Amino acid sequence: MSTWRDGWFIFIKDLKSDRYHLIYNVIFMLYLGGMTILALNWESQTTNPILDYYLLLIVPYLGFFFSRKSFRYLKNDSYTKMLYYYRMLPIPAIAIIKGRIISLIFASLFNSLIYFSVYFGVMYSKWGAMKIQVYLAFVFTCLGYCFLISGIYIYVEFLKKGTVYLWITIILNMAFILVAFVISHLGWNLTKYVMQSSQQGLLSPIMWGSLVISSAALWGMCRITLRKLSTRDLI
Repeated sequence: MSTWRDGWFIFIKDLKSDRYHLIYNVIFMLYLGGMTILALNWESQTTNPILDYYLLLIVPYLGFFFSRKSFRYLKNDSYTKMLYYYRMLPIPAIAIIKGRIISLIFASLFNSLIYFSVYFGVMYSKWGAMKIQVYLAFVFTCLGYCFLISGIYIYVEFLKKGTVYLWITIILNMAFILVAFVISHLGWNLTKYVMQSSQQGLLSPIMWGSLVISSAALWGMCRITLRKLSTRDLI
């Protein structure tokens, strides 16, 4: 239990380290919402799978609290410096991982409230009025995907340098483009499929499958990260 308390200490300290922490997130989520509006317009005018790509690209960002540390990871290798600082304190590695999990959960909820408010406001003209359970099922399905990709990001944050982090991000973005085009080539539409599956509300098997599989994958990645973190050379 004490490691969760230490995790809370790390989470709160990160929030307090930048007074504009939450403001950055509000602005960035509104920006991503604006990108979604553009994607929707392009989707309605072309056959390009742009909306699916934006869904695959943007949803993983919901798991981040954007701050000066996250924006400077390449220039200053801020994540490695953070680990070096905590290693000098009597805080075990598992507490650092738990602090990141707490941050992931709170960031996902906070950012989702902003982003999906814009998203559903835009999509209302296409989907029309629906029960709140349908919207929640869609959001929770997306959050499952967010947790799945976040496991990869957590691994890279804690175990790799800033330049490697950048290349992994580029590779993932290219993979999202490839997946979106393959889905489109097969005649499918990921966004519409998730929305149709969400019609079952909180009983949606896609939603529960997404949450269960992603939680298991996140737990596995965190375990691997924890095992390697204690032996990582931070110099």
